[in-house]
Amino acid sequence: MAHRLGEALPERITAIASVAGAHVPIAAHGRALPVLHIHSEDDLRALYYGDLGPPFPLTGSRVFHPSVNATLSEWVRHDGCNTMPTETMFIENGRHTARQLVYGNYHDGAEVVLWKLTGAGHGWPNGKPRLERLVGPPTKIIDANKEIWHFFRDLS
Repeated sequence: MAHRLGEALPERITAIASVAGAHVPIAAHGRALPVLHIHSEDDLRALYYGDLGPPFPLTGSRVFHPSVNATLSEWVRHDGCNTMPTETMFIENGRHTARQLVYGNYHDGAEVVLWKLTGAGHGWPNGKPRLERLVGPPTKIIDANKEIWHFFRDLS
C-alpha cells in the first residue's frame, strides 16, 4: 500500500517505507520520493523474486507478488538514483543476515534504501513471532520499527 500511495499522491507523501509489500509503480510522476523497503529473500508469502505465492490455508487462494527488484528499479529510475546500490551495512546472526543497500546519486534528497534479509519469513522484523507455520521464521536481525523511524527522522 505504501508504494501505491507514493505513486498516486507524491505531492502529499513525504516518503514511503514498506515491509514485504512490493508494488511496481506504473506511472510514478512528480517529485522524487524517498523509499525504504525491507524484505526477506526467504519470505514464504510475498515472494522476493515475484510469482504466485503459496495457497492460503482453507481457501486455496493464491496472490501474485511482483519482484522486489522490479519495484525498486522503478523507484530508482523515477528518483534518478544510480542503478547499482552501495552496501552500507551487513549484519549476520546465525542463519539470518541483513544487508542495507543504498541507491545513491538521487535527486532532491530522495534516496532508495533496501534492507535485504535472509533467513526470515513474512513476519515483522523484531516483531512478536506469530503463525510461524504460515509465515515462516521470525527474525530479530533488524528492528523494522527503528529502521523506519530512522529513515523518516533523517529526512529532515
